Amino acid sequence: MAHVIPIEVPQGSILHRISAETGAFVDAFEVDLGFAPSLAQVIEAFYSAPAFRIERILLGTFLRTPTSKSDLAALAVGDADKFAVWRVVDRSETTIFLRDKGGRTASWLAVDGTRVRFGSAVYPKHPTRNGPADLGWVFKLLLGFHTWYSRWLLASAAKRLQAVCG
Repeated sequence: MAHVIPIEVPQGSILHRISAETGAFVDAFEVDLGFAPSLAQVIEAFYSAPAFRIERILLGTFLRTPTSKSDLAALAVGDADKFAVWRVVDRSETTIFLRDKGGRTASWLAVDGTRVRFGSAVYPKHPTRNGPADLGWVFKLLLGFHTWYSRWLLASAAKRLQAVCG
């Protein structure tokens, strides 16, 4: 498995801004590939990696949001602004930020030279301006799994990138 490490959410990133503005829980992980992939390659590898295929099948089956290889290719090159249950909120040459239809979760992918980053945001049900937001007991219960799954997703994408590009 690729060496995925937790990192501080980068200052100036949309993920950092979302946390400051909404009180959302955010986290970020990073892997250094030793070569510099494009964002399109990262998107393609992330959403087609074996770890994520399971999630795509579940989303297609239970939420009736199936995706195809052509859907993924369109997202990767910037020709689509939605993918399964996510909508593109922000995109640049090196980052993409997607939020789910329900508005409670978001995903962030970024490329910084040879480093690939993946982060998540979980928005509170009821934002608060004076104190920590309540993310709900379900999120608290699943936080350990979320962390493990995030690392697995990024490692799976890194392995795929190394096989295809490295």
